[in-house]
Amino acid sequence: MGGPWTYESGHSFNATGTDRAVLDELFSAVCAGIVGRRMYDVVDGWGEEQALPFPIFVVTSRPADKRVVGKSSYTVVTDGIQSALRQARAAAGDKGVSIGGGARVIQRYLAAGVVDDMQVHLAPVLLGKGTRLFDDLGSPPPRITPIDVRWSEDATHVRYQVG
Repeated sequence: MGGPWTYESGHSFNATGTDRAVLDELFSAVCAGIVGRRMYDVVDGWGEEQALPFPIFVVTSRPADKRVVGKSSYTVVTDGIQSALRQARAAAGDKGVSIGGGARVIQRYLAAGVVDDMQVHLAPVLLGKGTRLFDDLGSPPPRITPIDVRWSEDATHVRYQVG
């Protein structure tokens, strides 16, 4: 089992060619991440594996202790998305922050108007259910403009300017 988007220990994804280039560009531009509690729970908090080589902030209402695994740290933030963003920006320094886990969390940041650009990676896997990414974005919804599209046999990568 596996494929180009399969996580491997130590921040290595099983990707090549265009997919690898897209991931390398993304990970070289960011130095902190934000995910929702559901995403964190679905991947079981990444277990004892290092998810990414930077801090990850988990937006939730359920408190938990900070965890450190390798170069990853997992900080639970219970006082809202703005607090998680402030903490992630402080941790990232002059690099960017990836808001990459869970449609509901992404929706909240888009509705708050704090997203500059976003990347959507479409892999041809039908899950059958889930939360639609572009629902519940506030009124009026943010304007998104495609600025880059790349594809491979395994995924289509679309980058949008938001605003």
